Amino acid sequence: MAVLAIVGPATIDMYLSSFPVIAEDFQVPQPRIELTVSAFLFGLSFSQLVVGPITDRYGRKGPLLLGALLYMMASLICAYAPDFNFLMLGRVLQAFGAAYFMTISRAVIRDHYSTQEAANAMTILMLLTGLAPVVAPIIGAILADYTGWRGIFLILAIYGLTSFFLVAFFFKESLSTDNRLPISPQSIVSNYISLLFDRSFIGFALAGGFAMAAMFAFIASSSTVLMQTYGLSPQGFARSFAVIALGLMVGSQLCGFLLRRGARALTLYRLAAYWVVAVLALGLVLSLSGIMNLFVFMSIMVAFTIGLGLINPTAPVLALNKQGHRLGMASALAGATLFIFGTLSSAIVSHWHNGTELPLIATMLLFLCIALFFGRVVAKLH
Repeated sequence: MAVLAIVGPATIDMYLSSFPVIAEDFQVPQPRIELTVSAFLFGLSFSQLVVGPITDRYGRKGPLLLGALLYMMASLICAYAPDFNFLMLGRVLQAFGAAYFMTISRAVIRDHYSTQEAANAMTILMLLTGLAPVVAPIIGAILADYTGWRGIFLILAIYGLTSFFLVAFFFKESLSTDNRLPISPQSIVSNYISLLFDRSFIGFALAGGFAMAAMFAFIASSSTVLMQTYGLSPQGFARSFAVIALGLMVGSQLCGFLLRRGARALTLYRLAAYWVVAVLALGLVLSLSGIMNLFVFMSIMVAFTIGLGLINPTAPVLALNKQGHRLGMASALAGATLFIFGTLSSAIVSHWHNGTELPLIATMLLFLCIALFFGRVVAKLH
């Protein structure tokens, strides 16, 4: 599952250091290239809502094979895109393929484990997937020196093909025939409406979605802030991005350590939610005071990602609790919230540049405050 689940961070992060070169090749401003991140997140937002019912009806393995093929073909479109519009199209199609991997990996964990066990399993998955945003920018920067940015997408196409064969020969179906749901427009709409009014589900799903939106705002704006505002080279950007992303791994492993010693997933979520809001509030004050520098910015971002590393395993597991009869659709809707708000946050920072880190930090803090609100409202019900 980890090999499949890394598709999101790998697809987003590998080409970030190449933004200036892509902008030059297509003769467009660099903030427009940042919109290719928004395009990918937009595709993920809505494609997961389709994947959810499909995997609940047809199982996990068949849809995974379909997703791998779609992802491979979309990566080839990106690699050979003749202009910016074709690159945007390829990114959206990549998202449709990646949605199968990301939705089904969460559902498979819940197929096998109870809530507390699933949270622990999710931390292990987060450790492995956390390596992707640490390593991907570095690999991308190295590849770009030898193959250009198009070679990065060719590597992603090979990844899609490799995933196809791994699923075909090594993945065992985890959803029995007896547990599959009939699929019809009426049942799909009915289940999604029911989930929207399930406060236990939608509250934690929105809390996780708004929290991840802050991370996507950073991802979309990271190359502009680190390379233009602070003057880092592509290699320096890759190293700095890796250090910040390392916080996700630290946070997820801290989460697993505490869960194994009896801490409740809900308690860890609450503590992490308050932590990230406090950290970004401090960052906003420092930025407004004009005393922000690269070291302080990096420290704020690392502290944020450590907190997010505790939120990522706990919020989705809390959302999927008591959804065993419709895990595919619940997982899809929870995943869609991540990327709907990620699309919004990344679009905001892509259009709100003033040469400093202030727009990024302010956007992140806004989304984290909204996440805290939803998490606290739902937490009162448990």
